[in-house]
Amino acid sequence: HFGLVVADAAQVWTKRRAAGLLHARSWGGKLIAPPGQTQGMLAYMTDPDGLDIELINQRPAAPARDGRPAQAALRPGVNHLGLIILDADKAKAFYSDTLGGIWPQTPSPWLKGDFYDSAVGGHGNVLRFFNVAFPQEIAPALHMNLELVEFQNRKTPVQRPRITDIGVGYIGIQVPDLDTALPRMLAAGATLVSKPGIMTMSSGTREVMIRDPD
Repeated sequence: HFGLVVADAAQVWTKRRAAGLLHARSWGGKLIAPPGQTQGMLAYMTDPDGLDIELINQRPAAPARDGRPAQAALRPGVNHLGLIILDADKAKAFYSDTLGGIWPQTPSPWLKGDFYDSAVGGHGNVLRFFNVAFPQEIAPALHMNLELVEFQNRKTPVQRPRITDIGVGYIGIQVPDLDTALPRMLAAGATLVSKPGIMTMSSGTREVMIRDPD
């Protein structure tokens, strides 16, 4: 899924519903309030092709409180790309140890309950999140964020998708040395998609398509 922060989630939700374009995935077709709050601020919906979008209301920065770490302000725009994973250890070895993503320093607890069930429209899910940040070389203060989601009770691999299937087909990550990076990614469990391997495009850009361990 994509996490999309908007200035007024309620307004977006209402406009989509009025236009007949609201394909809600959250329970009751409404915005969900996080634990301890009363105002609905997030929910899942799908785009016309069925791709999940997590709609998130913009919020200001919050200081650390009651054992919770400080939170940076959420600004409108694409906040993260969510990927479902089967094995957190394999994901860490690939996305953090190999590709250099910043893995969360605090433990990611298993979560369950009405809030998580209602927000995503599921039922009986036990899940945990790993938010991995990739600093952008052009502006190190900015990050590309991956939200890796592991389900404790969903461990059946899905049928391998084709690159032409509708939905999120791939993400592009730029590395300083592709010749060095590719063997490391393969050693971490990735498999080649593009054959025979690294290809040079007409623009001179060198790239390779791989599948991650999941």
